[in-house]
Amino acid sequence: MAAKTLLIVEDDEVVCKMVAGILTADGYEVVAAPTAATAIIALKRLGKAVHLVVADPTEPSGDVTRLIRKLHRHQAGLRVLCTPNRKTQSLNWLDSTRQRILPKSFALSTLLQDVRELLDQEA
Repeated sequence: MAAKTLLIVEDDEVVCKMVAGILTADGYEVVAAPTAATAIIALKRLGKAVHLVVADPTEPSGDVTRLIRKLHRHQAGLRVLCTPNRKTQSLNWLDSTRQRILPKSFALSTLLQDVRELLDQEA
């Protein structure tokens, strides 16, 4: 079975590298970007579907939420792991079984567990 493709949108370079590193080591194909705009460019280059997005949809510009909505329109089974800086509400337009909220700062082991559980629900 091919590796699942994950998109990380994270403007903190250290956090982005840590998250990308642990997910890559766990066997996922990871595309990491600091902004929604750079994520779009990276996904166009990749040329295939994303199974899960790890991002903070509460960022002020709303660009990440727009990106997630756009991806969801093209792939209804998309999963989202929301990583806000504080506790927040879920994305009310996305089925609750397809999302989780993991506020920063989180343990990398918890991140891995949440990613696995979200993707396993697809099987």
